[in-house]
Amino acid sequence: MEYRVGLNFTVSKNKLLAWDENANIPEALRKRVGMSTDAIFGLQSLGLFGRDVDISNSPVQGFGPYGTGDIAYADSNGDGLVDDRDEMMIGNSFPVSTFGLDIDLKYKNWGLYVLGTSELGVEKMLNNTYYWNNGDSKYSVLAAQRYHPVNNPGGIYPALTSKAGANSYRGSDFWMEDASFFRLKNIELSYTLNLKQPTFLSKGVKFFVRGTNLFVLSKIKDLDPEVLNAGVTNNPVTAFYTGGVSFTF
Repeated sequence: MEYRVGLNFTVSKNKLLAWDENANIPEALRKRVGMSTDAIFGLQSLGLFGRDVDISNSPVQGFGPYGTGDIAYADSNGDGLVDDRDEMMIGNSFPVSTFGLDIDLKYKNWGLYVLGTSELGVEKMLNNTYYWNNGDSKYSVLAAQRYHPVNNPGGIYPALTSKAGANSYRGSDFWMEDASFFRLKNIELSYTLNLKQPTFLSKGVKFFVRGTNLFVLSKIKDLDPEVLNAGVTNNPVTAFYTGGVSFTF
């Protein structure tokens, strides 16, 4: 049996040293200098009003009309008003590490080749039209999971609205998800037939079946974690299955 294993691994770490930032910003939560250059800033969510949070005992939120079923945010700086000054670092948009793995196995006339890729330590904001069901032309299966105290008390997403939903549909950790993934990029199974009496046409024949983008493992289940808009506003990520015969001359 013959085998070959290849592995590459990259770790990324960075920090913003200087930026045109107001030096008098009092809230350390909002300062970008000293943070990662790919830092994602947003609000810290506490849940949904009416399901997780009592709206009557919460600080005023200054982003637009809100009520039962809308997202409640933390008053991170403690000034009694929830606004942009309560934003904090909630994630990273660039993977902390990436790796690739390729395995090439040969046993007698059989061959197996596998290629996998992965990204770890990266988050994405689930803010495309699949997740944000606001306005009058947005819809996905997630609409069935919206919260309503009577019609759907077990719902986990904000109440549906035909308006912009300025309070709920904004950057916060409510819409953030770990986008780390492992993708089986390529796999090929082959059988090589070496001719005992090679001809001028061929010395050997290889039969193979091959698959590309067969599956991806990630916490993001509904869409592709690497390309969130694939199948929504862009072409979907497709899997390919091929079979064939190759000749060695």
